[in-house]
Amino acid sequence: MNAENTTTTKSKNINLKIVQKVIELTTKKGSPLKSKNLSGFAQAFDKDDLSIVYTTPFSGAEILPGQKAYIIDIWYQHKKVYNTDFQSLDELSGCRRRPKGVWLDKFMELK
Repeated sequence: MNAENTTTTKSKNINLKIVQKVIELTTKKGSPLKSKNLSGFAQAFDKDDLSIVYTTPFSGAEILPGQKAYIIDIWYQHKKVYNTDFQSLDELSGCRRRPKGVWLDKFMELK
């Protein structure tokens, strides 16, 4: 496996882990979120310096007019540190972005 494939695999794995953890936290411990700036409903989860918003395509929210997707936003200390949208988890395999920072360690420790 060459270095590019290794990086892509690590990026896919970390992005998939982030998405799975967001889904777990927001469905088990989150609360409904309705905002005038949000064209639909979302689930929110807040703990310490982290805030998470998870929106599904079934909520009515659109990333572009007529285009619905799963949307994840994570804020750390009131700054957006992560955002992704996808139609299915399989799409994350093409994600080459590898998130990093203090927020990631704190996020992965959440229970």
